[in-house]
Amino acid sequence: MATASLVVAKVLAFLYGLQVFSYLSIRAIWEGYVSKRPSKRFWRLLEEERTRLWNLALPLRSLPNFTHAFLRLPNSSCHNIHFITNTPPSAAPKASGKPLLVLLHGWPDNPHMYTRSLTHLPTSFSSSTTIIAPSLPGFGASDSVPSYSVNNVMNAIAEFVLLARETYQPSRVILCGHDWGGLVAGRLLGEDRAGDDGVGWLVDAGVLGNTAIPAHANSNVADYTANFSNIFRAWTQTPSSYRLLRSAGSAIRPLAAQVARSGYVFLFNLPRPLVGFFIDLGGCWFLRVICVIALGQEAEPQSPGDEDAEEIQAHYLAGILGPGVSVLDTCTPDGDGYPEVVQKRIKAHPNNPHTETIRYYREGLVSGSWTLKSAALLDSPLRPKARQPTVVDEADERIEGRLKVPVEFVWGEGDPALDERICLRGVERYLGKGSGGAGGCVRRVEKGGHWFLSREEGSKRWAEVVVEMVREAVGEES
Repeated sequence: MATASLVVAKVLAFLYGLQVFSYLSIRAIWEGYVSKRPSKRFWRLLEEERTRLWNLALPLRSLPNFTHAFLRLPNSSCHNIHFITNTPPSAAPKASGKPLLVLLHGWPDNPHMYTRSLTHLPTSFSSSTTIIAPSLPGFGASDSVPSYSVNNVMNAIAEFVLLARETYQPSRVILCGHDWGGLVAGRLLGEDRAGDDGVGWLVDAGVLGNTAIPAHANSNVADYTANFSNIFRAWTQTPSSYRLLRSAGSAIRPLAAQVARSGYVFLFNLPRPLVGFFIDLGGCWFLRVICVIALGQEAEPQSPGDEDAEEIQAHYLAGILGPGVSVLDTCTPDGDGYPEVVQKRIKAHPNNPHTETIRYYREGLVSGSWTLKSAALLDSPLRPKARQPTVVDEADERIEGRLKVPVEFVWGEGDPALDERICLRGVERYLGKGSGGAGGCVRRVEKGGHWFLSREEGSKRWAEVVVEMVREAVGEES
């Protein structure tokens, strides 16, 4: 019976994904994205921006004190992690004792998505904090992994944080994440099992933005499903009751809304040639639409050949598309070049890196069970004898998947992908709170949307919360 139910579920998911594919493809054609492709000037600007962003020898344009760097993970399935930083590994001895801020991006993003927020950090804060923003495995200049299972991705990120601790010798580590980066950070913070086989000692505080904490979201889904089932069962006993039928509809509405918002996830689980065709359609129309959603009307061309909008889109997409073939021979100031695995990936798909990155949606990172198998983590001499306590109610302490360290949650309102009733309702009980009072709160960004980090108000708000959490974490130490 269970096997039959699983087959039915997979068939329904496939049919829904096919429906979303058909609807969005027809919409792209109807709205002119296919017939009105970007101009030659746009493509030239895009290549120039990709070269500028991903040339490993160049500092970041908006953050001239930031450079590219790599950390090599000898025990991981992802051997090389690329990141941007204000302190390359060669200068790590000077960073000893400073707090370490780790920033994880989401899909289809890249480490450069944080540059706007980083410009809002106080100069004194930036100079006294080591900041690293890695490319997740398979993104940007980081190695691919054989499969994007929960074990491969989570262990790679955990080992990266460990190696960063060993390299920079920080006083505290604050882990931040948005979208997929937030989900990865949330799993690390909530499933770290701080005992003998855990990694609860890796991170001291966190900031999450517009993401889902799996245990929390699953709990809300279970609540709504149980409520709907009870009401619907009562309605079957009295089918003439319009009130019960209306209540059943209200009970299922949050789940239906989230399924509708997650249509792209079902699409990304279609056969890969269909997904690749969809993303390439009309000159990467889907990614250009995401750009408009993320940045607002300033990124939407008001007329054919709108030069201002083209420049904005070219800069945004240059980060999303990642490095091109033209920069593969460049090296970081520390002398590190593009890893061989990354070079092969870029040469195979120079303009569609998402052939690789959509695998995050396909290979069990959300639902899989994480088993820590890293000798580097289990045998690390950095494992402390004790950790800073979090302040929780006794009932909250028993919540499965609750985050183990002080965490703030920043939410951009008007998210087109995540429904608040699933991802935000009751989330405070899952957020750790420090003994100094930090953490455990939701900070809203009005009309910020999913990509609030790309907008002025949202990036400022994020920077404020990060500064507050870092200072609180450091203050708890002294």
